[in-house]
Parts: sequence; C-alpha cells; structure tokens
Amino acid sequence: MQHIADAVDLRKASVYHYVPGKEDVLFELIDHFYTVANDTVAGFADDVGDPADRLVGFVGAHVRFVRDNLPIFRIKVREFSQLPETRRDQLEGRGDSYYRVLTSILEDGVRHGVFDADIDVRLATIMIVGQLNSMAQWFHADGPLDADGLAKQFGLLIVPSILAEAEVQRMGGLTGVRAWLRAGCPRSAHTSRGE
Repeated sequence: MQHIADAVDLRKASVYHYVPGKEDVLFELIDHFYTVANDTVAGFADDVGDPADRLVGFVGAHVRFVRDNLPIFRIKVREFSQLPETRRDQLEGRGDSYYRVLTSILEDGVRHGVFDADIDVRLATIMIVGQLNSMAQWFHADGPLDADGLAKQFGLLIVPSILAEAEVQRMGGLTGVRAWLRAGCPRSAHTSRGE
C-alpha cells in the first residue's frame, strides 16, 4: 500500500480514506493504467501508413508512456499478480488490447512485405513488449538519455531485426536503415531523399 500511496503522493492512511482496501486501489490504478496505455497506442492500430513507421511510433509512444507513468507502471509490474484471480481476469483483456495493437502492426508489415515473413508475430509481439517493459526496472528520468533518445535506441534494436531483407536492401543496407531511424523522419521521406 505504501508504493501506491507514494505513486499518488498521499500518506498511506489517506489512501484508505478514499477506498476500502488495497485490492480496490490496486484494481483502480491498473484499470486506469490500461486505459491510458491503450489510448496512447490506439492510433497505431489502423492499417494506415507504413508498418515500419507505425512500429517506430509505437515504440516511441511506449517509451514516453513508461516515462510519464513510471510509478504506476512499476506498481502494475510488481503487484498485478497480488490481485485475486477474478480481478486479474477483469483486467487481462485490457492488456490483451495493447498487445493486439502491436500484433496488427507486425501482421500488416508481414502482409505488405515490410517485415520478414518468417517471424512468429505472436512471439515477436511478446518479445518486443517485454523488451520495452524492461525499462520500468532501470529507467531514471535523470539518466543519460531522454525519452526520445531512448526510443531511438529501442528502435535501432527492434526494427532492423524484423525488417524483410528486401526492405533492408532497398534502404541501402543496415547502414541506411540505421540512418533512417536516427533521422527520426517517415521512411518514405528518408528513402526519397536517397539517404
């Protein structure tokens, strides 16, 4: 309960004034967490635009979401399993919605030949979200990289690993892919400049 009180900047006793117990506070925090998380990435779900650009956008949105919600994110990671099974079941679908956004980006990329057809989309989704979620363990706002710099680093690790070989070659090899990711512009703008 102290973690929750710290996250909402209240004394522990004050939290009990507003809610009957830890389970209710935890449930409401995680429910709100999923609402904000899903709203953050909802725009990337539509099959509009280049899948690689959408993936870069998703990664950046996730990094900024974690930065902006770090205390609650850490509570969710640490305490979710402490909820009774019925309460966890109520929230599981909310987390699944988040995963579905990334899954749809990856499926679109495979369908359009942008991402490697041999990737296991379900497994890639789990691995990418796991990699992104790891920042809850080590990220500090006063660290050497701001959210944009960190998003670029994640992009440099994630995106080249799933691009189709033909896309990598079309962009001038791995050097061209990395130049595009560092430039932070849409892929079409980057490749049309011949970079």
